[in-house]
Amino acid sequence: MGVASEGQVRIWERYGLAVILLAFAAIYARSVTFDFVWDDVEAIVDNPIYAGPLLDGLDATQHDHLDPALRKLSGMKPAHDSYRPLLYLSYRSDVTLSGMSPRGMHLHNLILALLSIVAFYFVASRWLMSDRPALMATAIFALHPLQVESVAYVSGRGDLLAGLFALLAVAAALQFEQAGARARRALWLLTGTACLLASLLSKEAYLGLPVALAGVAFARGRLRAQGPVLAAWFVALAAYLALRFAVGGVAESGTGARALVALPGIFLRYLEIALLPFDLSTERLYDGSYVLPGWLALGALAVWASVGLLRGWSQTSRAVASGLLWMLVLLGPSAVVVILMGVVADRYSYLPLGGFAVACAALLSAAMRQPHRLRAVIGLAGFLWAAMCVTVTVVQIGTWKDNRTLYGHAVATAPESSMAHYRLGHSYAKEGKWPEAIALFERAVELQPSNLRALNNLGVGYLNTGNYPQAARTFERALAESGQMHFRAWYNLGVAQMNMGEREAACSSVERALHINPSYSAAVAFRRASCQRSD
Repeated sequence: MGVASEGQVRIWERYGLAVILLAFAAIYARSVTFDFVWDDVEAIVDNPIYAGPLLDGLDATQHDHLDPALRKLSGMKPAHDSYRPLLYLSYRSDVTLSGMSPRGMHLHNLILALLSIVAFYFVASRWLMSDRPALMATAIFALHPLQVESVAYVSGRGDLLAGLFALLAVAAALQFEQAGARARRALWLLTGTACLLASLLSKEAYLGLPVALAGVAFARGRLRAQGPVLAAWFVALAAYLALRFAVGGVAESGTGARALVALPGIFLRYLEIALLPFDLSTERLYDGSYVLPGWLALGALAVWASVGLLRGWSQTSRAVASGLLWMLVLLGPSAVVVILMGVVADRYSYLPLGGFAVACAALLSAAMRQPHRLRAVIGLAGFLWAAMCVTVTVVQIGTWKDNRTLYGHAVATAPESSMAHYRLGHSYAKEGKWPEAIALFERAVELQPSNLRALNNLGVGYLNTGNYPQAARTFERALAESGQMHFRAWYNLGVAQMNMGEREAACSSVERALHINPSYSAAVAFRRASCQRSD
């Protein structure tokens, strides 16, 4: 038999990419029929900015997109903010084309994800300098269950958009290496820098992309060739950070330092999840116990890298090291959010997973060059792991079809999460199933006594079941936790007091609610109906 030509090999590789894309589209197709879930309603459907002037939306920060009456409350505005005008334009285009249709927005997510897979394959084929390992890495990147949240969740769009632009930036940087003419090199340099800025203006998740690119260049033995690109990117990054802090302010003192300390543990946690993705959840809690093991693992990798530099790196070692570096540095900004929110969200790993995929593909390719028996064992293990990942992906997509399913899954997989119980309880409350809702709210408060939303809604549950004294005590707890600044709790306390015949106290509580938020319509109507005396 003859040996296949290079052209024939490339055709089969393209067929392989087409198979991956078709498999991804087939697996995720049902997500197009899903409803809005989780924060989609507040952030998109009920967000007034998408019906307002275009320029106002482009000028606004993320928290400006929320109800002005909420974000201006004393003590409730975050210490820093995010500026994502391209993400705003992405949603705005959906609203213009198909209105507030979840189908159109889910389809948009699916298209972005498919484009990212193609871009990732282009990057991986040059990163690994071989098409077959690149196909393997692309399959892992595309079909791994950690990607589900970013694709199936409309509000996960920021990670998809930022990830696509980041991959295009790296692709342009790799083309810069190969461009001969000065004009073409300048064009690729400008294109890559523009894509980097576009990624950051979609979501500030991939601030570490210049370092990740340096790792890719090192794996290729082309670090010096990327010097002009890296210099331009760091200048662009400085300009972006100046804009970011001018618009959104500076994070709370000490947050960055705490995130830096936690980053190796967060990296290790995501690495564990990527290998064994059995606890995927919207409310997977951050566990500080990973900090020390994370630093130990990082130290071991540093020793390995030092030995490699002294003895000379194999191509496999370069690929694995650069893949792990990619994953670590691209998780960096998300470590801040993990620390602040206390949740290790799947979507934070969207593009970092690409580094994991490259490292796995490099190791598997090297293993497949081993003697026949060992190759068979490794091949079988790889096949079983891949089948497990695809199975988990298919199951996980189904959890995003509606809020009841999503929150029920969160409670099952993260039973110690207060927010998981609160969210499931809230879904029952919206259907008027108050006994079920109260039980879940009580558990949420038991897990986290400072959970204001759970406390307030627990009080509402008691109101709706006629337990007014217990409702009043619960609202008073919510007010104590909020520093007396929760206007809804003040209003609800007034309702409970009125039902207990304490009219004067009720009107006083409602006045406190209106003092905090004068436009709160329910409190305005209550005062007009029950507290204003006719002459």
